[in-house]
Amino acid sequence: MIYNKRIFLKDGRECILRNGEQSDGAAVYELFNLTHGETDYLLSYPDENSFNAEQEGQFLKEKTDSPNEIEIIAVIDGKIVGMAGFEAIGTKFKVKHRADFGISVIRDCWSLGVGRALTEACIECAKEAGYAQLELEAVAENDHALALYKSVGFVEFGRNPKGFRSRLSGDYQELVSMRLDLDAIDMKLVKNHMKIITFHESDNQEHWLEEIRKSNWRAGPFLSKLLKEGTFFDSVGENSRVLLLVDGDELVSYCTYAEKDDIQPTDLTPWVGFVYTFPAHRGHRYAGLLFDEVERLAKEEKVTQIYLSTNYIGLYEKYGWEFFAMMEDMDGDPSRVYVKKIF
Repeated sequence: MIYNKRIFLKDGRECILRNGEQSDGAAVYELFNLTHGETDYLLSYPDENSFNAEQEGQFLKEKTDSPNEIEIIAVIDGKIVGMAGFEAIGTKFKVKHRADFGISVIRDCWSLGVGRALTEACIECAKEAGYAQLELEAVAENDHALALYKSVGFVEFGRNPKGFRSRLSGDYQELVSMRLDLDAIDMKLVKNHMKIITFHESDNQEHWLEEIRKSNWRAGPFLSKLLKEGTFFDSVGENSRVLLLVDGDELVSYCTYAEKDDIQPTDLTPWVGFVYTFPAHRGHRYAGLLFDEVERLAKEEKVTQIYLSTNYIGLYEKYGWEFFAMMEDMDGDPSRVYVKKIF
């Protein structure tokens, strides 16, 4: 598989993500020994490296020539600082939908975005290669790595209390087994480092309440009040949801997918409401990611069209909404109602 991309890190430096080539064998051999000596979270120790520089180069060539496996290196200022890749679990029919993921980055480049970029690149390539599931194992105490994997969609499915044994401490290290459902992953979210969560299913509701309340908009504090007082479902229906587009602990955009809206009694349902994107994130069409999720939910529920009430003209049309009718809200004020047909 072939991959080549230029990114910019958190410190402003340029980083090239590309296939490892046979000529990179010696540099990757040195990288392997360095990274495996800097942390106790990887599978082996430097003296257990079964490859020499020449064999490493041949390995890289084979991965570049492979139609369904890859090894991607990260290069900063001409120096290889990290690598990641995946390989097939097996070739038999029952397991050929699965691939195993691995990654290592030098300590000097931790927390700069190299690990995330390599992980996202491998997810993109694994999906392109036709795998349905990407798998990994991580040491349970490696909080930074676990947070990264969870942020791009990996979920835990098991633990091995004696998965590793540390040569340094002599103690066992618990391994966390994680999987990523590639059939369900939305690459638009992964590439933007974001995910969509449902407020009532989140483990940190107080935090998200405060984030919603900060919205520089009258409906933000109102929505936060409904949620905090527990009257949200009374207002918009018991099957309603608040969808949050988040980047780590930061709320980027949100909306509701509800049975009812602030419109005079009507048989029209369901509704998208409380649509808001924080000013720092506007201009990137992030609301469209929420609308995509709403459409996915609507399809699951066999809904053929959804509605939205607004006074804006020219905004929602960009996302495929069509003007439906002028209607009155609960205060008797006119409102533009839009419809989105679900195919």
